[in-house]
Amino acid sequence: MKKALVILTTMSLSAGAFAAVNTAEKETTIATDAYQSQQQAYDAGFKLVDQLNQLPAEKLAQELNIFDAQIATESLKVTDAEVKVEPFAPKEGQIQYRALVDVDYQYTMRGGQS
Repeated sequence: MKKALVILTTMSLSAGAFAAVNTAEKETTIATDAYQSQQQAYDAGFKLVDQLNQLPAEKLAQELNIFDAQIATESLKVTDAEVKVEPFAPKEGQIQYRALVDVDYQYTMRGGQS
C-alpha cells in the first residue's frame, strides 16, 4: 500500500512539473513604410519576414512587443508569416502602398499562464 502511495505521489508531482510550462501561440501584424508601387511594398514585406526569421529570440521579443517575465525567451520563434499589400491615400490623389505582415509565433510560458 505504501509503495502504491509513493508511486501516486511521484506521478502527481511529475505531472505538476509538466503543467507549469505552457506553450502560447499568438499573432500580430506589422506594417511597413509607404511605397510608390505594390511591388516595392511586397519586397519590403518579404524582407521584413526574412529579418524576423533571422533575429535572435531576445530581439524578436522586442520586435514583436512581447514583454512578460514569464516567457522563456529562448523558446520564441516565428511559425508562419504572410505578406499582404494594401493601398492607402494620405492625401487625395496620392495613392501609396504598404505591406502588412501577419506574423504567427509561439513561445513557452513558465508558471502555466498564456
